[in-house]
Amino acid sequence: KLFAKTIIELVNLEKDTKTILPFSVAGDFNEEGIFITRDTAFNFYDHTGKKLNERPYYSAVNFSGGICALQESNIDAPHLADKHFKKIKDLYSYFKGPYSEGIAYATSVDNSLHYYLDTKGYEAFNIRAKEGGRCINGFISIKGNDGRFFHVDKKGRPISTKTWEAIGSFNEGIAFVKDKGRWGYIDTLGKTVIDLKYESASGFFNGAAMVKSKGRFFLVNKKGLPVNTDSYEAAGTPGNGTFAVQKNNRVGLIDSKGRKIIDFNYESILYMAEDRVWAAKNGKWGVLDNKGKALSPFIYQAAYAFEGGFARVVKDNRTGVVNKDGKLILPAMYKSLGSIYKNAVVG
Repeated sequence: KLFAKTIIELVNLEKDTKTILPFSVAGDFNEEGIFITRDTAFNFYDHTGKKLNERPYYSAVNFSGGICALQESNIDAPHLADKHFKKIKDLYSYFKGPYSEGIAYATSVDNSLHYYLDTKGYEAFNIRAKEGGRCINGFISIKGNDGRFFHVDKKGRPISTKTWEAIGSFNEGIAFVKDKGRWGYIDTLGKTVIDLKYESASGFFNGAAMVKSKGRFFLVNKKGLPVNTDSYEAAGTPGNGTFAVQKNNRVGLIDSKGRKIIDFNYESILYMAEDRVWAAKNGKWGVLDNKGKALSPFIYQAAYAFEGGFARVVKDNRTGVVNKDGKLILPAMYKSLGSIYKNAVVG
């Protein structure tokens, strides 16, 4: 993703330094701390601000799995390249990426044919469909031309002949699926392991998932049995083995065993990340520790999960950064900030 500003800075949160970068358009960090910039051409920089490529490119897609996509001019064929920008293979499809578990996603120009490329740029398989996706835990979610979904393996083989109204990615060997308005779960062979009987369902985390039946939310294990007797009015997106739930119009956080982590004192709450939880009171967000102690005032319009000891926050429509003590270490003065990588952020 690319965002444009009059001035772009590279900020080191640990050293409290800011470097004005010589371009007005920049992308976010990839998983290796590399970002792309663009003015009249595309260039690559690392999280220290070091330029990585010797010559600029007409077009580029950032690295994933140590591979990027490049086009040197508008008359040259695009190609895949390694971390030294050495050509791997020309591209004859529209590369979308990213590389995940050794394969990357590409499409035909009209988006009717979906290709999956190996790390040498050769076609692992192709499939005619409406939509494809990235490989997650060995499987890929595909939306067929009939609008129904199914999973394929890394060789493009469907795991079964069954298709679904909606599907999730496999996590802990199980994926949620929907058919005829009801949700249940299948294994990696496509076998139904928990009947489709729920009004909604989440993925599994630490052996438990949140489901809804008869208007109430509760945790189930991989056999479809309730974890305990508790049920809730509402539930949010789970993560890292924690589940946001609502009781008596107030929200709190529980773990995969149904044990309370954060008391039901809030209007809204996010799952735990790096032993920190964002919760909201009176429409504003503040950060809590893993015991529920408030570490910051409840003053932010929005907040993002912690990554590498820091989290982005929004105040007065501007973005800043807090540390795990809840201290605002980068003032909320930026129109936007990217993700944080090794104490660095672009904004």
